[in-house]
Amino acid sequence: MVTLFDSTELATFKADILSQPDKLAALARAPLGLGETEEQKSFLQKALAQTDMLLGIGEGSSLHALRICRDSIITATGKPCLTITPNVARDLFLSPGVSQHQHPVVFLVSQSGKTGSLLAFVEEWYQQGLPGTLILITNTVPSPLASHPAIHTVIPILADEEASIPATKTLSLTIGRLLQWLDTYFPLTSSTTRLETFTRGIQQGLAHCQHHANTFTDGALPTIARVPLPSPWVLLAPSPWIHVLEELQLKWMEITGISIHAYSYEAFMHGPRALLAPQLSSATHPALWVWQCPGFPFPKELIQQLQPQLTGGVFQYQATGGGFSIHHGFSTLSHPLPHTESNPSTLALSGSLLATGQWLGLVWCQVGQCSPNHPLLAKAVTHPPIA
Repeated sequence: MVTLFDSTELATFKADILSQPDKLAALARAPLGLGETEEQKSFLQKALAQTDMLLGIGEGSSLHALRICRDSIITATGKPCLTITPNVARDLFLSPGVSQHQHPVVFLVSQSGKTGSLLAFVEEWYQQGLPGTLILITNTVPSPLASHPAIHTVIPILADEEASIPATKTLSLTIGRLLQWLDTYFPLTSSTTRLETFTRGIQQGLAHCQHHANTFTDGALPTIARVPLPSPWVLLAPSPWIHVLEELQLKWMEITGISIHAYSYEAFMHGPRALLAPQLSSATHPALWVWQCPGFPFPKELIQQLQPQLTGGVFQYQATGGGFSIHHGFSTLSHPLPHTESNPSTLALSGSLLATGQWLGLVWCQVGQCSPNHPLLAKAVTHPPIA
């Protein structure tokens, strides 16, 4: 039997991940905007009534958080929402001759509070005197973005520092803040808030992984822990959950150092499929991860076609009313579904997928003898120093 997380480094990584449910629950008790006055809230409510669209702007994990929340934002507000990088936002809204929108409400997400491309966008917006309401979501106050005169409201993420580089609690807390904002200005009629739904998904996913911790490492997963690790890995999911996989792609790459790609079922068929063909690429023992979610057809024929060349393994994550399982080749690990609902919501399932992916990152560290803290990968939100 493999003993999980027996080193101080992995125990710290694990603690970062397991802190998420409590930190998400604490958000519900924390003020939303930093020093936000009733006058500012009233102004924002008027801006939301007047605007014809919302924008979400960020880079990397910050952009993933926005995109995971995008459907919830559109459903709540009844208005279109673009989630884009600062450079794309500049081309669409700051270039000469571009038609202006009616007082857009703009979410700017920067974990560090000093993202260069975001700072440049905000400064140019300010210099042009454009109408709009800019809301900053950041883990760092004070910071250059938090103190910029163009910012209407600062929403602190309250994730604290991350003790491990690939930990994703800052992403989870960013999602939590966005959902809390929706719950504040567009409350649901049900007794359960969006923030509570997402938190429950994270909590249930982590509880499931903890309950079956040794099954992960004693079953199918160690078969991929070759030296070197199989490369590349391709992660597939239905379109609504692709942004969760894009975040896990970044984190798993930080842990393993191998080439990992994330696609929706549909996008994978047009070009990226060549990644898994040894005769067309430099693939060595390519592996495929497939997330199967309720209401979306599983690409069974595609998997059967690819399986002979996937010498690194085929792993199937099932999250359906019938149960939860991970398949590797012809062996199967079956577990209870980490949801009480027979048809879990998109937010709950996003939380569960994210939590399970984080836990698998711990597994890669254990069975693949990978370090979660390479000093060259340290970010602004990582607790210094990293040995």
